[in-house]
Amino acid sequence: MDEVVGDVFKVIGRILGQIAVVIVFELLIKGPGYLLCKSINKSEPDPNGFCAVFSGMLFWLVLTILVLTILAMISYGDAPNA
Repeated sequence: MDEVVGDVFKVIGRILGQIAVVIVFELLIKGPGYLLCKSINKSEPDPNGFCAVFSGMLFWLVLTILVLTILAMISYGDAPNA
């Protein structure tokens, strides 16, 4: 009985893991990357191509650096007065 329950949890874990990978990779990385490639290229870019994946990762890297820089400036009081 324990093996059956363990196998069921393994299957559920694999399904949830696959869903998480699809959400993170397809939507959060390829989505912004595709939109960036589409705005730069004249022709229709491949949504699964190198341009979409690379520019999606680059987008999140730049966004992370920007947010961390702004937070550091706010915490040290170096932010310009608005």
